Amino acid sequence: MQPTEASIVPQDPRDNSAWDIDGSEPDVVVELRCPVEGSDQQLVTRTPEVSSYTPRWTTGGCTTTVGALLGQEIQIKFIDVDVAFDDEIISVRYALKEEELRAGGVSLAIPGYVNSVSLKFTRTP
Repeated sequence: MQPTEASIVPQDPRDNSAWDIDGSEPDVVVELRCPVEGSDQQLVTRTPEVSSYTPRWTTGGCTTTVGALLGQEIQIKFIDVDVAFDDEIISVRYALKEEELRAGGVSLAIPGYVNSVSLKFTRTP
């Protein structure tokens, strides 16, 4: 499962301020927590940091089984990486549907924070 792109709202909805103190674009990282089949463990991965309101990624996804993805929720956390500390933009849990896996991807919205995030699913031999 690979986050491929997102659209982040231009201001932090908690206080209507810019994501970064200098008013620049957020430095976005997506952290995925993917279930591991037959275990209570979760695989935690992060995308590279991208400074943009519309970041795109090709790496940083997680590898797990279809059975694990259908049996448990994934957690998707958006982080704005800053010099002093990292700001969590938002974190959500989502239960994938079989048709989304068959379709090879899903696009989700997290109202107020993330206009859209696209996740791509690829089968490996």
